[in-house]
Amino acid sequence: DLALIMVVNLFHNGNAVEQVDDHDQRQIFARHYMQKLVNLTVRPHDRFGRSGDDLTVRVPITFAEAALGGDIEVPTLDGAQVTLRLKPATQSGSRHRVKGRGIATKKRTGDLIVTVDIDVPTELNDEQRAAIDDLARATTIGPRNET
Repeated sequence: DLALIMVVNLFHNGNAVEQVDDHDQRQIFARHYMQKLVNLTVRPHDRFGRSGDDLTVRVPITFAEAALGGDIEVPTLDGAQVTLRLKPATQSGSRHRVKGRGIATKKRTGDLIVTVDIDVPTELNDEQRAAIDDLARATTIGPRNET
């Protein structure tokens, strides 16, 4: 009965609805108005986020893809893949827009906002370590160097 009393005390069309004391009248009143009340619980998606009509997704990329640029495959909400072209020197955390792959509403279709994260390997074989050592020796400007 507590839920029914709460419904009876709701506002309707901007005017307070008078409380109905009769149990049968409360049930009829509550059934009528409860059909108009919806309580939704939306669980977050395990891969995508939402910002307005835009969808967001984080995609890992390799150091080589970030440094040299290239095409990567990006998932979409409908399960398809789209190709995103990265420019050379793409930075970790940079955001890239794929037009028209967000949420479709009556007014517009949002975009898919892709944030790339450079995936640093946790294990290197001897050849990979030597290649990175060569790169380190050939690098003359670092991110902490003063200009």
